[in-house]
Parts: sequence; C-alpha cells; structure tokens
Amino acid sequence: APSEAKMFDMIMEDLNEVKQAAADRLATHLYGDGATQSTGDVSATAPMLGLEALIDDDNTYLGVARSSNTYIQAQIKSSTGSTFDQDTDNNGVAQGIQDMDELFVSCSKGAASDGWSIRPDLNTTKDSPDYFIGSSTNWRRYCRCLQAQRQYTDAKQDSEQVISYQGRPFRWDTYCTADRIYFLNSKHLNLDIIPSQLLVSLPPILTQNPLGRIHVIYTQGAFYSRNPRYLGAIRTS
Repeated sequence: APSEAKMFDMIMEDLNEVKQAAADRLATHLYGDGATQSTGDVSATAPMLGLEALIDDDNTYLGVARSSNTYIQAQIKSSTGSTFDQDTDNNGVAQGIQDMDELFVSCSKGAASDGWSIRPDLNTTKDSPDYFIGSSTNWRRYCRCLQAQRQYTDAKQDSEQVISYQGRPFRWDTYCTADRIYFLNSKHLNLDIIPSQLLVSLPPILTQNPLGRIHVIYTQGAFYSRNPRYLGAIRTS
C-alpha cells in the first residue's frame, strides 16, 4: 500500500492539476463572449461576460442591441494580418501602425493636454487607452512593424521594460482571443460581481485518481463599461 507521504504527494499533484485547470478556465472566460464552451471533460456555460462580449459593435450586450444603438458600441477596426507589417500605401508607415493609430484616435476623448483647441476646456479632458493586449501573433506582427526602432516602456510593478505603443504597455496573452488587439482604458473598464449568482459550482474536474472529484467554485461576474466607446479592438484576418 502507498505510504502516507506518497498519498500526500498524489493529493498535492491532483490539487495542483485542478488549480491549473481552474486558472485556465477563468483566463479563457476573461476574454470570452459568454457563450457555452466545452472545457476538458465537461461542458459548462462560461460564468463571465469577457472582453469579447464587451468590446464589440454589433452584438447584443446586457440586453441592448448595439447595431441600432451607437452610443453603446465599442470601437472596432478590421485589419489584414498578412499585410499588417507592410507599407502598403508606400508612405513609410506599416499598415498595422496606421490602423492602430486610427483606432487610438477613435477611442480617445478630447485634445492633448499640451495641445490647442478652439475650446480651451477640452485641453483638460484627454482620455485615451492606457493598456494594450493582444494575441501572440498580433504582438509579433506589431514588433515587426517597429523593426529596429523598438519602443519600450517601464512597467510600474517591477520596472520591467515592455514593448509599448503610444508610451503605454503592449503585452500578449496566451488566452487572448485569436487575431485581436484590445485597446483598454482603465477609467472605463470594470469587472462587476453579480450578487444573485455569486457562487457557481461547475461540474467536477476529473483527476488522475479515479476516485478523485474536485469541484471549483467560481465568482460570477461581467466586464462592463459606462462608456464602451472609449474601448476598442483591432481584428486581423
């Protein structure tokens, strides 16, 4: 029979496996659209409306049809992945950078703080995306656009140098929706907990131990924004 130490090691191995599986599920849901997903050995409804549901211009979000209500539409820009890092207009700027610049302006509010405006009060209302995150494919495409002129910014957490766009961090995430670059604004992005569905027990995660069944309790919630017009996404094909 296995020793107590061996049994403990087996239990810890199962718990670590479940911990990673739960983290994978949650990370996937953070970027998801809330649709039913098949996860491993179970099929479960995503417990969260993620970025893909929030940052859209043609879906139904929180009961509102965005196609006929422009005030709740996010900014969406389609780009061609195959030419993202190419100067298709022969103007010295990669097409992907031009598309990102256009979306950045669409997501921004007001004039630059040091700029000029016919309305002086607008000079103090600058509000623009402060964080960019994309799929690894689009992150690499962006890096190719920069070529030798790499732009870095110091992350506040640990002074780590990261690739930047407009002086803000641009990172990639394994779980990010494929062919996306999200333009996020921390002033207009919230994660809300749904009190009526605070704890949700999804079907058990099966472990290597045939007798093992471990349930994961999730906090249910949704990304939301009072001003989704200040959020955006590049969609490459």
